[in-house]
This record gives sequence, structure tokens and C-alpha cells, in this order.
Amino acid sequence: AGGESCNPLNRSLPSAYCCRFPAPRRKSASANILSQKAGNFYSEISLQGGRLVLFRKYLETIVGRIPEPATLLDIIRPLAKFMRALPPYAQKASHLSGTAVAIRETFPRARGPAALLFETLPRACGTAPVAITDTDETLMDEYLRTLVAGLRELRDAYPGMIDDFQQKLARAFGLDVGLALAQLRQALTARFQDLDRYAGENQHDLRTFIRRLTAGHHDDQAWLESVMTLLGKIPPQKWTDEQRLNASNHLGDLTVRLRDLETLDRAVQARPAGEDREVILLRTVSSTDGERAGRIVYINPEQRPLIDAQAERINALLANFEDQELRLAIIAKLLQADT
Repeated sequence: AGGESCNPLNRSLPSAYCCRFPAPRRKSASANILSQKAGNFYSEISLQGGRLVLFRKYLETIVGRIPEPATLLDIIRPLAKFMRALPPYAQKASHLSGTAVAIRETFPRARGPAALLFETLPRACGTAPVAITDTDETLMDEYLRTLVAGLRELRDAYPGMIDDFQQKLARAFGLDVGLALAQLRQALTARFQDLDRYAGENQHDLRTFIRRLTAGHHDDQAWLESVMTLLGKIPPQKWTDEQRLNASNHLGDLTVRLRDLETLDRAVQARPAGEDREVILLRTVSSTDGERAGRIVYINPEQRPLIDAQAERINALLANFEDQELRLAIIAKLLQADT
């Protein structure tokens, strides 16, 4: 009736299933990988009863509403759409659980809706394949619960990485990791606004970092992703685990240098009004003594001729040594001296 015919195989199926054979329809490219066996009898199985209840109970929390009754393709299509919508980071991240990675790798190898839904995905979830005609829903319940947990992990991988990096950014500057993103942005902007004036031409990366931190355009999420793009050299959506680590290391390096500029700025701002003494921050780090506290040096204009003359004398002495590394070592030793 209604253009559908009954297949003799229906007699072997439990009441939870019904087979229908609609008129042929043109498949969209988006469903190609999962409907390559759409001509297969099982592709048009209509799920009903307890099994459909289970599919709807678990999968609707991930893919949205599933129609009733539903065919296997009605289940697979939104799952395929969900997987395609994952950002590249979630599609490549290797630190996820073994189940999430197995689920992710199963979809590109799909051999058809029935095989994917009842064979390969259950195996990826650590359960035995589920017989289509099996009326015991215990195994199906376990499989779907694990599947949805893995799908959620994939869905949350990129937002979770963004949240983690937000906390790294706050921690790097000694701020509360529980700050909302808008509050973190306001705090960093107020703290580092205009400090780029201290970053010389040979510190282009630091100057760019300061300007990116204090940029006023973009919404908060886009601002954070912009900072992460600078640190990782590509948008975070496309990061690999290695690029995520490299971005964290780059953040650590720039943070130390930026906090030095912050110390320098405090010394500059502390000068009496009208005073034009040059302010210099000296900091040394050695494998023996570690990092020494930064030392602020002031140069008065009237002292400049004497300082310049003594600097020339020292440079003349150092010129006697052809080894540049030796000359630098002597300078480093002078900077370490407790004078």
C-alpha cells in the first residue's frame, strides 16, 4: 500500500522492525559514504518499538530529533553530519580516549549503514556486534551509552582545549584561572595597554603579542582564538597536539619578556614628574645561579658623557679579544657582579 511492498524477509524480523521500499531517490553527496549500500535491504529497515526508543534516548542528545518511525539512514545521516562538523583539531587530536579515537576512525571506513551501526561502531565502543534481529536490548543499551560518551568527547575536544588555554593564559600572568573570558581580557588589556612602546624593532614578536592581547576589536571568543593563532602560528581549530604544546611554550617565553616590560614600565612611571632619566632593566639567568631579580638602573642626562666615555674604554679593552664568545662572557660576568 502507498507504493510500498512487503519483502519475504519481513517474516524473519521481530516486531521492532518493518521494511519499506520507497521509490528510488537521488542520493546527496553528503550521504554518499554512508549510503553507498542504500540499495541494500537493511538500509531501509524501519526502526520501531524499544530499539527506536533506545536510539532516540541516547542519540537525540547529540544529533537532535530522530523521526518516528526511523530508517537506519535516518540515524546515520545526522551522525555523519555531526562528524563532518567537528573542527580539524577534534579530527586529529591524539590525546583523546581510545574509544573516542576508535569511533572517529570508524566513520571514514564505513561500508554501509547497517554494518556501521551494528558492527563497526559497537566494536569501536568495546562491545560485540549487535544482531539486527536481536530482541535483547541490554547489549544495545551498553553500546549506545558508550557511543554517546565518545561522541560527546569528540564534540567537546575543541571547546575544552580553548578553555584549557584560557586558564594557561590567566595562570601565566598570575591571574585567577576562574576568571570569565571577558574579565580576563579586561584585566590583560588594562595591564599591558601601550607597553608595546618598549618593544624595539628586534622584538617584533613581543610587540605583536602585546597588541594582540590589548586589541579592542572582535568578541571575546574571537579575541582568544586570535591570540592563540599568533602563538601557534595557525588557527587553533587546525592545531595538532604538537602545535598545542609549541603554542604553550611560546606563551611561556613571551610572558617572561612581557613581565620584564611591565617591571620596566612601573619604574618609568615611578620617576618624579618632569624627570627624564633613562630607565634600564637588567636581568641575568645562568645555569649555576638561575634567574636573578631584575635590577633597575637609572641614567641621568648629566651622567651621560661620563657613562659614554667609560663604555668606550671598556669596549676598547674587550676589542683585544678576538673570540666574541669570550667578550660576551666577560660582559655577562660584569652583569652578574653584586655592585
